[in-house]
Amino acid sequence: MDMFKHLIKWNYKFLRYPIQTSKIIFEDYQKQKDKSIHLKHDFVWCVGLPKSGTTFIEEIFESLNYLSLTNSPFRICKDNDLTNSHRISHKMLENIKYKKKTYLKTHNHFFSEFENYISLYKPKVIFSFRDLQDMMISRYFHILADKKHRFHHKVIDLSYHEGFKESLVLKSEIDEYFPLKYFYDWIKNWRNYLKNKKDFLQMDYSKLINSKQQYIYEILKYLDIDENSFEIILKRLEKNDSEKINKLDAQLNLVKPRTLNKFKPISKDELLNNDVQHFYKKVMKEIE
Repeated sequence: MDMFKHLIKWNYKFLRYPIQTSKIIFEDYQKQKDKSIHLKHDFVWCVGLPKSGTTFIEEIFESLNYLSLTNSPFRICKDNDLTNSHRISHKMLENIKYKKKTYLKTHNHFFSEFENYISLYKPKVIFSFRDLQDMMISRYFHILADKKHRFHHKVIDLSYHEGFKESLVLKSEIDEYFPLKYFYDWIKNWRNYLKNKKDFLQMDYSKLINSKQQYIYEILKYLDIDENSFEIILKRLEKNDSEKINKLDAQLNLVKPRTLNKFKPISKDELLNNDVQHFYKKVMKEIE
């Protein structure tokens, strides 16, 4: 039944997006056959704060020929029962032990069962963090650019300053916490858990900005990749590079998305005027 559902899902994708789906199938098939890089770990997992460089970490996994658990035709992921993308379940990972070279990226907050997952599935885990304020600004621009985002219509007609303030506290009926509190707790709870934990790698977006190559090397070393393969991996990343990594670089400059032609570009300093900073500090004071 699971295989049948999986085939239906990918047939639908092929009928709707034939070119993109064919490309994924071909590339993932090639990755399965490619033995040029020796992988000591079958399952790698990135747990990341949104807008903290997790897309680039995915690119590194892809360059190593790991296949995505959630977006590969050669991997079955039973995630239909999850209420949102910040959750995980044992059902999702049922097939991990049967498939080698698999990666997973999640944004899930800290949960008490985490160590049980580590014990059962034995992943190498990379945590990705970012300065909270910078992350919230990047998230705001993402909401503006994404017309399908559930809060897009709430902020699109506001000025940058009012829109950013609104994005910090805007929540729906199903949300337990407003965004700034949720992500503040996300960072705090994972950081507390990771104190004195040496089996996991903690990465920060600032490292990616300061030295992209060093950032890559740190991840490759953690995954026990032979140093002789580093140059191969760097070349693969450069090949895929331009669009995705340039987006990451642009986030720090906080240039407006190109789709928002009715707004002028705005810098971080311009966005964080006295009124916005006062509002941000006021909300943070309520949280802490």
